[in-house]
Amino acid sequence: AAFGEKMDSKSIATASHKMAKISSKYRVYIDPAIWDGIQKNVLNLEKIDSRAMSNIVWAFATVGNKAPALFDHVAAESMTQMKLFKPQGISNTLWAYASMRHSS
Repeated sequence: AAFGEKMDSKSIATASHKMAKISSKYRVYIDPAIWDGIQKNVLNLEKIDSRAMSNIVWAFATVGNKAPALFDHVAAESMTQMKLFKPQGISNTLWAYASMRHSS
């Protein structure tokens, strides 16, 4: 089973965020297959909330994983939930897109 296969968006976001913090702070290697699994599962989620979206793209940007399909998906989903984003979530999301030079 792929990482995150039976996790909801909040759980995936929390795990992604923690892995990115540990990876960047302690220079811990996270197998790219884990990030691929996260991306695959996010793309297949029926529901993803604004906080989860911002935390997931922040995590990918923090580790330098461009993941264009994920960033495109989050960009499209975030447009439907723009009013639900808190200022920190907007800031983190914009930082992630700018850091990855993603144009969505």
